[in-house]
Amino acid sequence: MISKGFYPVVSLYDFPIRDKKLILHIRRRKWHVESTGKTVSNNYKAAAPGTHYTEFFAAFLKGVFG
Repeated sequence: MISKGFYPVVSLYDFPIRDKKLILHIRRRKWHVESTGKTVSNNYKAAAPGTHYTEFFAAFLKGVFG
């Protein structure tokens, strides 16, 4: 496998401890498989669907604000 760079950065927002804002910047690497000619990568499902918040924080906000 050969590294082919990175996908665009994804930013996730969370407030994990002591009411301090946390922004996670996730960079996913692309890999080229020479034997098949395909590009592969990992797919992390850290964000709640349709948001830029972590799933835990989105559930908390939904519980507070409905």
